[in-house]
Amino acid sequence: MKTVDANQDISELIEETKKTSKPIRIKSKKGSAILISSAYFKAIQETLYLSSMPEVKKAIIDGMCTSVEECEELDWKDIK
Repeated sequence: MKTVDANQDISELIEETKKTSKPIRIKSKKGSAILISSAYFKAIQETLYLSSMPEVKKAIIDGMCTSVEECEELDWKDIK
């Protein structure tokens, strides 16, 4: 993870983390913080939310353990 001084231009840091999707550690004499893009933050929130529901978490884990050959083809016209 990249670490920068707190005196660096925040607009520049926001643009960089938005482009790269990589977190940036911002440090100062009083401590440090992590800058992440809003898309990355939203993804973290969604992951935590889905992981908080045991049935959904199990379905995701089961799906990850299922080979592609075992998967059924999805007809997107049936999705509403």
